[in-house]
Amino acid sequence: MSGSSERRAAPRKRKSVSSNIAAAESAPSKVAPFLGKLSNLVQTMPEEVGGWVEDGLSFIVCDELAARTVIPQFFAHTNFRSFCRQLSCYGFRKTRRRKLSQANGQSGWSEFSHALFQRDRPDLLGQIRRMEHLSAADSAAAAAAATRAASERPKRPRASSDMSDE
Repeated sequence: MSGSSERRAAPRKRKSVSSNIAAAESAPSKVAPFLGKLSNLVQTMPEEVGGWVEDGLSFIVCDELAARTVIPQFFAHTNFRSFCRQLSCYGFRKTRRRKLSQANGQSGWSEFSHALFQRDRPDLLGQIRRMEHLSAADSAAAAAAATRAASERPKRPRASSDMSDE
């Protein structure tokens, strides 16, 4: 009977994009300042710097040109890597276009997408949330637990082939 008290819950089903959109339409909420600026940036940036992809589900940006021209107009820095880090904090993902464009001789372009960041759909922006990070206390506790777990693991004996260099 000990097995019945330790039952696991069924795994959660992933929400589809359409269910995320439906939830966004039913519950309007406040848009993060970064997302408002990002939306405005993508809408207004010159074509040679980037903009929406044809389907309106992602945007492209020329790394170097954006850092010099449009990013400083909307944000307090010119660092493209900081811009990418901020996108990542909100769940944006870099797509494979960069690898493909490098093969075509167009290096320096990046494409980013998020299921709720779509052209002509500002109503969805309120549903995009910044990812939560562990607090200092939580990360210290996690590090201590990882150290304990590592020290409790039995050490693997070295094979004779590992000792051949000695």
